[in-house]
Amino acid sequence: MTIGFTNISIGLIVSFLQLSKIFSRPIGQISQQLNYVVMALAGANRIFTLMDEEKEVDDRICNTC
Repeated sequence: MTIGFTNISIGLIVSFLQLSKIFSRPIGQISQQLNYVVMALAGANRIFTLMDEEKEVDDRICNTC
């Protein structure tokens, strides 16, 4: 295949696509790890909010509590 004055072979296109996949894989892994951290922080926030809630007392069971 000729584009302008440059000969481009199928092997060159395949190798370019494979190299671009190799270079983009670590970026995807880092973004996935960052997503896990954000989800863990959101879960921890919900747990700590729940732990900070006041106790509920059932007046029907204990009138002096």
